[in-house]
Amino acid sequence: MALGVSIVGFVVTTGMWMMEEKSTISGWRFLAHLGPYQIPSLMKSGRWKRALDELGEANNDDDHHQLSLTESEISQLLTDIEVITQRRQAVREIVQKYGFEIFLPVLKNLSFQNISGQSHFESNLRIVMDILSATRASDRQVPISVIEELVTRNNHCWDSKSNEEVERFPEYRALILLKLVQNESNANRAKQSGIIQEFVNQEWAKSYHVKFSSLPLIPFLYQFKTEKLGYEYADILWRIKKCIGRADEVEAIGGRISLKLEYKLDFQNFEKMIYLAICYSSLRYIPLISEYSFPVLKHAVLGMMKSVLGAIILDMIYRAEEHVIQSKPYFDIKHPLIGGSGMVCVNALVGGLVLRYLPFSFAPFLLMKVRDSFTDSFRFI
Repeated sequence: MALGVSIVGFVVTTGMWMMEEKSTISGWRFLAHLGPYQIPSLMKSGRWKRALDELGEANNDDDHHQLSLTESEISQLLTDIEVITQRRQAVREIVQKYGFEIFLPVLKNLSFQNISGQSHFESNLRIVMDILSATRASDRQVPISVIEELVTRNNHCWDSKSNEEVERFPEYRALILLKLVQNESNANRAKQSGIIQEFVNQEWAKSYHVKFSSLPLIPFLYQFKTEKLGYEYADILWRIKKCIGRADEVEAIGGRISLKLEYKLDFQNFEKMIYLAICYSSLRYIPLISEYSFPVLKHAVLGMMKSVLGAIILDMIYRAEEHVIQSKPYFDIKHPLIGGSGMVCVNALVGGLVLRYLPFSFAPFLLMKVRDSFTDSFRFI
């Protein structure tokens, strides 16, 4: 089965790679594990650049309060851009060729004063995080107005309390600001900006650790989650103050109580996958239980544990492949079919072994990978 799925995936992705007219869907992260690497050919198609140009025009229209694009059209532009920016080598190649200013439309759109849709905002946030994580501090020079608008606009999005995940947005904004002021030119101008100074001072009071509200679904993890997944970014603000020469205004703070943002994301996605594996495998085993005896229930529990283990192994292989895909040698490979073939062989071998000995683990893994396309699961790889 694993071999058959791998072969079908390779044939489909190879066909997409050979097509002259490139579709945005070919840049979907999951497809990079099934065949030839699509991103270099997608970059050559120039669709991402046209999307950036159109987004820049939409930003200019917003300054005159005459929107020429609908929310859905802007979301499509952001999707066209995101399939490229999710790959660090692609961002670095673009910055090397065009300069960092080519991404100014995305940074400006994050502070789009008429933004209303949460999906628009989150998509834009993912792109900005990708761009800043992929580039060197020396390349991140932007107009001071971009930084000032970042800290003054869209507070209804940044400070949203609609769910536990979006409550991390203030930490995202602090991290984005830090990455921008790590550029020496930006930092020198930020020192003279009363707006940025006022923002940091106002945020300071609410930046210390706040416990994460978590249901004790797994009791022994409850204390870990409430503390380690809590909300805090005082350490980031202190580093910002250090960059702009104001660290002497506050005492040095101790270590973080909660995990760093990337580790929080990793833990939450890992936990969701385990819950999903338990739920899915239990649904497959319950109809097979003919009597509620200890041997039968023991067999079902062991089967669920195997499902969880299989999903974990598949996820570890997938993450290892992500690091390979993000590397420069893989981006520069002259024959993408060879690289894709190697990836498919690994997937077929590992998938075959897992499905043979650890049943009911592929579906939870696959569902999580589909979800990853709309979340921050791999922002920091």
